Amino acid sequence: MNQSRYNLMFLIFFILTSLCLWKVDIGVQKALKEVHDLNMQIPLEGEQQGLVLKQTQPKQKVLVKKKKRLVLSKEETNCLALNVYFEARNQDTPGQIAVAFVTINRKLNKYFKNDICEVVKQGYRKRQGSCAFSWYCDGVSDRPKDKVAWSYSKQVTKWAVENYYTQLDYYSEKPTHYHADYIKKPWWTKDMKRIVKIGNHIFYSGV
Repeated sequence: MNQSRYNLMFLIFFILTSLCLWKVDIGVQKALKEVHDLNMQIPLEGEQQGLVLKQTQPKQKVLVKKKKRLVLSKEETNCLALNVYFEARNQDTPGQIAVAFVTINRKLNKYFKNDICEVVKQGYRKRQGSCAFSWYCDGVSDRPKDKVAWSYSKQVTKWAVENYYTQLDYYSEKPTHYHADYIKKPWWTKDMKRIVKIGNHIFYSGV
């Protein structure tokens, strides 16, 4: 009698244990399926060969480089506009911009004055009465008379100042001299490099 009871209890224990193990096995298989499905949803990089799991990289801090900008005083800006007006108001826009850049290049060149107004007033061979820019010492009034041309010269000047450093790829040789194509080749061109002709002005660098 006791032996029969013992056998019955062992059978019940075996059945319960088997049921528990079966449930555990089903749970494990379900979990593995969920993991597999999750992995299938992870985007892959690459083509047919060498597929690798796409990893999320931490966002890099972007350093924004400040745009370098030319700063001129109000007086210098006015002198630059006057130079553009008197030297190039009869030129198209690229020709006027080129004259503005030549004037700025001189300001930034150690061989010239570090001020636009002084650059405009600077003269070569003063004993002969010549100036770097002839309009300044030609004996004629230095007040602009053509209002439309003067207004445009100021617009060109504003653009040239604001965009000077962004245009260096086009003016990488930084011309500091030019002359009209209808005059005899000046003496100072001897040791200079001719860069380009814009309008009827021929530009040089080499200082």
